Amino acid sequence: MTHQLWIATCILCVPTWATIAPTPGTQNVTMLFDQSDLVCDCSVESVQMTGSQGTDSDGGRVLHNLATLRANKSYKSAATVSSSFNLEFENDQLVSGERAIMFLRSIGSSIYVLADPFLGVTPFKFLPVKSSNTGLQRLESTLANVVHQTTRDDQINAMKLLQGFSSLNPATISTLVPLSSSVDPEIAFAAHAVLIKTGEVAHVESLRAYLRGYSADSAPSSILSIGTELGEIRDERALSALQELSGSKLLSIRIGAMQALRSMKSPDYAEAFVRRLDDSDGYIRYLAVISLAETFDKYGDFAPTMYLFDRNPKFYIGLWKSWWAEEGNHTIPALGRK
Repeated sequence: MTHQLWIATCILCVPTWATIAPTPGTQNVTMLFDQSDLVCDCSVESVQMTGSQGTDSDGGRVLHNLATLRANKSYKSAATVSSSFNLEFENDQLVSGERAIMFLRSIGSSIYVLADPFLGVTPFKFLPVKSSNTGLQRLESTLANVVHQTTRDDQINAMKLLQGFSSLNPATISTLVPLSSSVDPEIAFAAHAVLIKTGEVAHVESLRAYLRGYSADSAPSSILSIGTELGEIRDERALSALQELSGSKLLSIRIGAMQALRSMKSPDYAEAFVRRLDDSDGYIRYLAVISLAETFDKYGDFAPTMYLFDRNPKFYIGLWKSWWAEEGNHTIPALGRK
């Protein structure tokens, strides 16, 4: 099971037409842009139900609807888009009067469906119309401008989309840096998620500094995507920050930091794994065991599968504690003694 699945420590609330939604901010916007026939800033002029059939996962009827849309601005279109066109969708994915950035797929003349059930529609109260760029760069520029706005929900939605870009313009990144120290945790964590994805050590250090002053025991949902991005860090200059973050009180941060440390296999930072052998979370304890095994090339009973570990965690944790006390602690310099 990948670390993204483990970071999603709860099932997100989703519309009735879906069962489990991806972690917000982790979907690939660049890929979806390429796969879509039309990407636009669109307004929903009207919605009408066209029928119903079968049942959804909650046992209710699946409602089929037809929306009439107006394109305020097009970021990508395979052909000239009419000022008004139709979109087929199910249940409550759209409401009349809504404005959103939409990723659409053509199924006929002036008829579209959502290119993705989760990322196909991202609502905004305000979207700037003017932009000198084209294509994906134009979309990025629009979202960067939204981040400057005072509407909190728009800022958060813009950052969730920006996190899905494969790369970002330096000017966009500069726009996000001040938001990462916002007094509003939802804003700050959303900004950190985008910045951590760049892989820059400075942004990992910034997250560590922010969390040192974060006193709450819980965090907004954007913390899940930070954990996902943190787990992809591969720059060894971030090892010190990752070692500290592996002990965060926030589970998704601990998981992400542990995944990154596991991938880098640095014996000098093995003490971080040893400390997590007594973690309150079972998956973290398993990560500690398997990371130690991979770092020191010790297998057999030292590297159980998760299935075996779950059956007798005390046995495998005990093996590593004994090894560390007898060998590892004397041969590997601990972080604090460097």
